[in-house]
Amino acid sequence: MANIALSIILLAIPVVAQLAMPLPNSMGLSLLLYVPFHYAFFLLALILFLALNIYLSNKMKARLWQGAALGGVATIGWFSVSFLVVGQLHLSLGGQL
Repeated sequence: MANIALSIILLAIPVVAQLAMPLPNSMGLSLLLYVPFHYAFFLLALILFLALNIYLSNKMKARLWQGAALGGVATIGWFSVSFLVVGQLHLSLGGQL
């Protein structure tokens, strides 16, 4: 449940950035991929998912590597869904990749 909540919060940021600005200057896809440096938002999500899942695995007395593995898988899943959502939104608003 915590991974889903974190995923929705992290997905909302580039979606709002995409919708907030008119198209030639829209920032959603750029924020997801390039701003302030390449894959910075992905690295932030990776750190947050790893911290959350390691904390939860420690709390449930499970192995730390299981929490870290789940955090990595959750990050990759989140990024895949986020890229598809923000990319499709960008294209549907008339943008180009």
